Amino acid sequence: MKKATLPRLLTLYFFLCITTNLVHPVTPSLFKALHYPDYMFGAAFAAMALLNFAFCPLWGVLCERIGYVKCFAISIAGYGLGQIIFFYATTVPMTLFARAVTGSFSGGFAIASMSYTARLANTDTTRRGKYVAYYTAIQSVGTAMGYFLGGMAGTRDPRDAFRLQIVMSFCVAAFILLTLKEIKTAEGAKSRLTLHEINPVSAFIDVRRLLTPALAVFLLAAALTSFGGVCFDNSFNYYIRDRLGFPTSYNGIIKAVVGLLGLLVNFTRNMLIASRANGRRAIIPVLIGAGATLVAVPFITNIPLFIAVSVLFFIFNVMYLPIQQSLVARGDASGVLYGAYNATRSLGMVIGSLFAGFAYGANPQLPFFGAAAVFLLAALLFYINLKQYRKIGE
Repeated sequence: MKKATLPRLLTLYFFLCITTNLVHPVTPSLFKALHYPDYMFGAAFAAMALLNFAFCPLWGVLCERIGYVKCFAISIAGYGLGQIIFFYATTVPMTLFARAVTGSFSGGFAIASMSYTARLANTDTTRRGKYVAYYTAIQSVGTAMGYFLGGMAGTRDPRDAFRLQIVMSFCVAAFILLTLKEIKTAEGAKSRLTLHEINPVSAFIDVRRLLTPALAVFLLAAALTSFGGVCFDNSFNYYIRDRLGFPTSYNGIIKAVVGLLGLLVNFTRNMLIASRANGRRAIIPVLIGAGATLVAVPFITNIPLFIAVSVLFFIFNVMYLPIQQSLVARGDASGVLYGAYNATRSLGMVIGSLFAGFAYGANPQLPFFGAAAVFLLAALLFYINLKQYRKIGE
């Protein structure tokens, strides 16, 4: 029976997060086996993030036109189609095309699931921060489980992780359609789509009715945190395979540990922040901690200490994201606003992954310094943003 409940949504989202992260730990091994250049790990992710950026406004509109559940299911099925192309790709252009196809669909399930969560919380605005914390906790654990299972599945052959992911993509899409009930969207059905609505640049122009100087600074800071997180994550995944020679299973185990720690953080500190603290103030020391941690990483030569400090950064990374998402979920936020938020984060991913790939080719330590500087800059912007919102009484 179909139900519109948070547990039902989070269960489906948990399996989605597992599915979409299965091939991340094996991608460096696949690229090394195909003899791709070092920059390819950043370029491939950038291709996916660029199409995510371009299609986020469209998915934001579609969620409100055809419904969150349909967009949720269609996008994960489309993601699976993109991964089929990735599975068969053996050249740089074909791989970049495959990642672009995947990216064009990946914004759909991110926007649909987050918007659905916020809509469920709209009946009780005091719970919105907690709902987002639950959502992000599930995201953290599902991502960790995906890395772990993918790393283990790809130990013998990286393509085994792809096979598992493709099957799961279509299974999750089917379960979404069969078990999740649609809920009323912010705007409801309208006339057919126009070119103006699906153009990502036009969508940013449209968001001017919501855009204030404070919101603009917030979106810029969100893009920077996305830049820093993706820059470090992509570099770390490739570094431990390229420089340290770790098998795919090690990456999976590390991310599984991070996921469990992330769950603990989300259900302790972040739940307290969601219910009592000012999120705009609380995010600042978290970002400073992330930046300070990354400053230390390039100077560490001891492998166990390098892994331990990297895990510490991932914990900071788990902490800031739900706070940031809860700030987006304030008020009667629409799918279009979520689309703009996800698009700015995707833009940060594009630039961050490109920087990581080409900077790594110049010096493997350079992406870590770059990510550190960006997180510290984001902390400064959130401090400015805190003052802006205080002036307008929030």
